[in-house]
Amino acid sequence: MLNDYEERQTEGFLYSPALDLLLTWGSGSLFQGTEDEGEFVQGIKEEWHSLMEESDVKSELHSGLEALTQDINDALDFLCHAIPESDRETALAQTALEILDHGVRLFQTTRNFSEQNHFPEGFQVRAEALFRNITVDCAPSYIRLIPLNYWRQFMRGNISEHSFHLFPWYDEWADMPSETIEILIENWNEISHGNFECSEMDTETLKVLFAELSNDRELLNYIQEEARFGHILPRAIGKSLVLRLLMIRNEEVGKHAAPQKVREKGFVACACHIIQKIKKIFRSEEERLEGIFLSGFCGPHLRENQRTELFTQVEHELKTLDVSLRPGSLLEELCQWSQGKVADEVFSRRVFEHWNNELSLSAKAV
Repeated sequence: MLNDYEERQTEGFLYSPALDLLLTWGSGSLFQGTEDEGEFVQGIKEEWHSLMEESDVKSELHSGLEALTQDINDALDFLCHAIPESDRETALAQTALEILDHGVRLFQTTRNFSEQNHFPEGFQVRAEALFRNITVDCAPSYIRLIPLNYWRQFMRGNISEHSFHLFPWYDEWADMPSETIEILIENWNEISHGNFECSEMDTETLKVLFAELSNDRELLNYIQEEARFGHILPRAIGKSLVLRLLMIRNEEVGKHAAPQKVREKGFVACACHIIQKIKKIFRSEEERLEGIFLSGFCGPHLRENQRTELFTQVEHELKTLDVSLRPGSLLEELCQWSQGKVADEVFSRRVFEHWNNELSLSAKAV
């Protein structure tokens, strides 16, 4: 597993002392290094001869190759299904590509290392088969790696130019904008109907991308689903008061700071004081519902599902109340906003101003 790989990196060796040494040699010869008989190569040879005297090199190479083969299979499986969007997926994708690098390094070593007579039987054939797997037979869709392009370009910069063809995962589509998949999703309705002039992306490049997607059905389905969801979501938000409240609240919350006196007293303490008041018996249902709405919109440390529950209660009960009984109230403003009579920014500013006033009053009582 990829997680196990990350843990093994902190141990004494990654695969086996002998195989790790071959990977080090391969790294030096590929990543802007040299295969000349220099200090680096001489040092590797000395370590190799020392290792031969101390251990069974052939056995170590065999066990190390078994472990590397398993890692490569796991890496390919991940890369063939993942789209690195979250930080965790990005880190795992980078780990997976690092493992594929090992396959190239080993292939390079088995072709050029001067001590090949000490390799176990069939070792070179298996190393070549691994290389063919990662570059041809089981190669992942490189379009999936476009979100990693800044990092891929950096990695490509560490590889000597004559070796680019050995590392297609750092070169193919690496010069595209990192947000290319998002561009495809946003313009999919036009692209799928043959309109390739719908974005700032080069038309011919867009055509090639579209054709390439036919080789990755899973990625194609993902783009189609995301495009469909993106088409439906605005209409769903438009119909749902709860979704609209969540969206505007999340967009505006960072724009409104608490008053200085509140920060001095403690924001959470003042907020909790307000919420405790809301839980008490109010003079009217309208006043109680206004407090629930205020808690959901402005209350700190609530999870999204908790805000959703509060807004759902507000949406349900608002239909049964006469907000005209509280003219100029937040409930009246909420109703006007829900009907499109008040702009989002004006409404959110009004709510946070009310909240900050309540916080200031609480600061005096805390």
